[in-house]
Amino acid sequence: MLSAGWVVGILLGWAVSSVQLEMDCSRPQQARNVVGRLMLSEIEGAEDAHREAMWEAVGRCSGGSGRRICRQKEQQRFEAQWERQKKAIEDKYRKMLAEFEERCRAAVTDASGWEHPFPGCLASFCRETGVCEQI
Repeated sequence: MLSAGWVVGILLGWAVSSVQLEMDCSRPQQARNVVGRLMLSEIEGAEDAHREAMWEAVGRCSGGSGRRICRQKEQQRFEAQWERQKKAIEDKYRKMLAEFEERCRAAVTDASGWEHPFPGCLASFCRETGVCEQI
């Protein structure tokens, strides 16, 4: 049977690969929303798997007077690991958004370097008319 972590990983892999199809420069807010939902989903899945691993480690602490200290050390260790993992996930999605925005800016900047103030409008116009291919 697949663990929850594997299922989440498979679903996220599929979702991330399909997100490029939904990231349309003419609808930047929709693209940001999709990326935000994917990021939150990945964070939640990773947090669940991480919490499960932490409780397993805490459960291995021996009984007696050292148990409390062992539990505190394990929780602190896992908390630090989680913060690094969460930051890496957030950085991945920030990079994805930055690349998307850069790609959209490049698509709406003409040869003279002028950047259209409303890239979504220009992108829609370009798609509908084909005029931009001539620029």
